[in-house]
Parts: sequence; C-alpha cells; structure tokens
Amino acid sequence: MSEMYLFVDRVTNGIATLLPMDGWEGEVSVRVNLLPDGAREGTWLRATLDIDAGKRDEAVSDIDSLMDELGDAP
Repeated sequence: MSEMYLFVDRVTNGIATLLPMDGWEGEVSVRVNLLPDGAREGTWLRATLDIDAGKRDEAVSDIDSLMDELGDAP
C-alpha cells in the first residue's frame, strides 16, 4: 500500500486539478463530485493506493468473454 498527498490547486468548470506532493510528479484532474465533502481550492487530501486484484480478474474475465463472442475472425 502506498500513500500520497494531493493539493487541490484549482477548480474550473467542475474539474479539480490536484497536484501530487511528496515526490510524486504531474497533476491529476477529477470531477469535483468525486472529492470529499468540503474539499475546495487549497485543500490537502490524503490518498491511499492499493492493488485490487479482484477488479483486474473481473476485467480479464470480461475481455475473455468478449473475445469468445467475437470469435477468431479478424
């Protein structure tokens, strides 16, 4: 599990731009409705990153099912 801090830099047209801190680089854009209640420009957020193996397995299963439906034809 990895933890990171994000700073809410700005909000424009319902999209929040988050700046990762603590050695992470880049920026993250998310819809404002996905932020915790009360978050606004100038807010610090803490995020935890975990691997969700079940979600990956589900996606692989969905892709396999779709490939079966499509068959071998190009």
